[in-house]
Amino acid sequence: MAVSFWMADPPQLSIFSVHCCRPAHFQDGPYCNFQDLPHVVGVGAEGRFVLIRAVFDRRYTSEYFLYKAGESPLLDPILPPYDYYGGDRDDLRGVKEFGVLQLGSHYLVAALCLAPLSDDYHLRIYSSERNSWSTRTLPNPCPGVDRIMPDKVITLGQEGLLGWVDLSQGLLMCDLRQDQVHLTFIPLPELLPGNRYKLKGPIPPPTAERSKKLEGESHPNLWWFGDLAWVGGVLKFIEMENLAPESRSSDKDDVIYDSDLIMSLERKAVDWHCKQLSFGSAWRAVTWTRTVSSNCWRQTCAANVADILIVDGSAHSSLLPGLKGEKLTFRDLYSAFPILSPDGDDILYLKSMVEPSNKDGCVAALDLGNKAVKAVGKYYLPDDFYYHFRHDPQHPFRVCTLSRHLDMTPGNCYLLLLFATPMQC
Repeated sequence: MAVSFWMADPPQLSIFSVHCCRPAHFQDGPYCNFQDLPHVVGVGAEGRFVLIRAVFDRRYTSEYFLYKAGESPLLDPILPPYDYYGGDRDDLRGVKEFGVLQLGSHYLVAALCLAPLSDDYHLRIYSSERNSWSTRTLPNPCPGVDRIMPDKVITLGQEGLLGWVDLSQGLLMCDLRQDQVHLTFIPLPELLPGNRYKLKGPIPPPTAERSKKLEGESHPNLWWFGDLAWVGGVLKFIEMENLAPESRSSDKDDVIYDSDLIMSLERKAVDWHCKQLSFGSAWRAVTWTRTVSSNCWRQTCAANVADILIVDGSAHSSLLPGLKGEKLTFRDLYSAFPILSPDGDDILYLKSMVEPSNKDGCVAALDLGNKAVKAVGKYYLPDDFYYHFRHDPQHPFRVCTLSRHLDMTPGNCYLLLLFATPMQC
């Protein structure tokens, strides 16, 4: 099996392709066909590592391959653990994201799982030095709050600190370098009023193509309007909120404390009396930051889509289908999946389209600080791609700094589209 990365400057999308040859003893069998498209399930070491999961036909377990960029690139196969819980073999199929850390010449792959018979967590760690998995049982650091269902893992700095993110609750941190690993919980800011109704149902709403939840989907997909990243030594959280046409909502508090957020989570207090608004209606984006050691979040930026203009006739406007010859604003587009830039600036990447059913769309790079569109990249990715190909829509694209470690003209960051083109030979 070989993997190739096809890189482009953001906000153009980069892709990867997978080439898999049949072993001689499998020439007459289908075992090299993919059951599902391979996809990325983890990045680490500032983009140097990319973890890919693949499932082959007639096999019932996932297989993992770790790509390491550098002067001598490697693609290491990683066998999943074959432990048994309650008679069922655990091959980590329920894990959406893994953490990857570099420790000297070796690396660790980490997965956080829910303990089936208690309120604890199981931390599964693969060591390339030992070529094996180990399991640690870690108590829930905040028993009054529901356990998180992690669907994103971030690296906090260059050391051994990882953070497992659940936008409906918060993030759990642990330092894998420590002999006695323990978890620390950081709550995220409460959902803005325009998003609270979205906890009640699937996002996006069910359609003919999607009449039921995806396999393994346990709660609404909040990544449609939020993101959390480690940027410039601080945690940075962003949320997009839909507004009524006449509204220009503002927050009463620029500082929110962990104690208040945890109390709200324990009460499970949600305002259900919120009006459901379209993804294409007016919206604003709000960012919050904090250090790991802080006890509060501070609001750092708020931008209303009505204030973000595109100059008609510019290179950006020509890339937006259906809006030519008009005064262009981002309010005319359906935008979702905010992705924070890792470069310490106020750049936000958004998946945008004129209509949700459009096969053509774009990825826009917005400068929130200056309320301007910095760049636009087109793509062809119909919505039914997520469902016809059983592709998890949690992250239609992700930010990746792999290009910093490749022998090519250096770039700051790249958006990695979770799309693989499997090829047999």
